Amino acid sequence: MIETANEWQNRPLKKFYTFLFVDCLYVSIRKEVETKSCAVYVIFGYDVNGIKDILGIWIGESEGKHYWMQIFDEIKARGVEDILFISMEGYRA
Repeated sequence: MIETANEWQNRPLKKFYTFLFVDCLYVSIRKEVETKSCAVYVIFGYDVNGIKDILGIWIGESEGKHYWMQIFDEIKARGVEDILFISMEGYRA
């Protein structure tokens, strides 16, 4: 199951998305014997045909501009060349 999830998370993406929704939410995740609040980053978008796709899900310690930059660098490396619109809830660095 983990191998399949890793393949999905690293798959090539389309070159162009008309709209991306970008968000981060906090969830409690249990690791071994402790439960910790973690930031879950999610990006989904629409292609030129109106087909919705989840580009990826990432888990971090907390929300921050540096982690967002790593995520955007990753989706660029996976093939995204252009985005028409991005919707992101108000984030203050």
